[in-house]
Amino acid sequence: MKANEAMDVMMALEKKLKGKILTENTKIVVAAHLGADRGATIKYGKIKDLKVMDFGELPHTILIPGKLHFAEEEYLLNFYDIMRLGLMDTEKGL
Repeated sequence: MKANEAMDVMMALEKKLKGKILTENTKIVVAAHLGADRGATIKYGKIKDLKVMDFGELPHTILIPGKLHFAEEEYLLNFYDIMRLGLMDTEKGL
């Protein structure tokens, strides 16, 4: 299942069960193609913004973090730019 479909399912269940856990503004992490030679990506943002993105072919992973420290959130917000600019050695990390 693609991440976008999973987000729709999670939101439908939330609406049905009224768990008051997730909203369209809940911030999540979507990871795609981790471990692949090319195309690996990690996105962080609100469900309503991420569910319209194309994460490409499977596999996809969704992470729902608890309350983040401001430094953790800043890192996630900037992670895409770090990868895009080639500032990350995927073999050794940052």
